[in-house]
Order: sequence, then C-alpha cells, then structure tokens
Amino acid sequence: TKNLDSFIQKDIIVAICYLMKHYDSLLIKPFRWFFNNIECFHQLSVASILELLLIESDNHSLFINSIKDEMRNALVIDNLYIHNTVQDILNGSEHE
Repeated sequence: TKNLDSFIQKDIIVAICYLMKHYDSLLIKPFRWFFNNIECFHQLSVASILELLLIESDNHSLFINSIKDEMRNALVIDNLYIHNTVQDILNGSEHE
C-alpha cells in the first residue's frame, strides 16, 4: 500500500473485501499488525481500509470486535475522516 497507484490500491481493497466475505478469520492477525503499525501507511490507504471495515461491520461484528483494540491505534493519525470512521465502526460494534 506504500505505492499510491490507484490500480494497486483497488486490487488490495478488492482482495481484502473478498477475504472478508469468505475467510474473515484469516484477516485477524494481518489487521492487528496493520493497526499496530499504522504510522507506516499512507492516510489514504488507512482511510480506504477503514471505509471497507465500516461497510462490512454489520456483517462481521465478531471480526470487528476481535480487532477493535488495535483499531484504536488509528486515532494517532491527525485526520478527522479517519477519527470519525474509527468511531463509527467502534460505536456500531458496541451496539451489538
């Protein structure tokens, strides 16, 4: 995701979306690592992945709950959109 090429970004999001729909348990460790190393990634990549998590949060509440502690690490990024998206995801998982 360090390469900001839109085609590569799209392929990454499509692959993550596919895995979430079919094998979400495979993504728990990678997402924990991603959020624990959030400062290594560009804000657009972080925002895209968070948006995907927000869209899929209703269908994957157990998955979201398993990574929500690490997801809070995204709040260190000084970006209002990222903060709001993280809060929306976390608020949705708390109501389940």
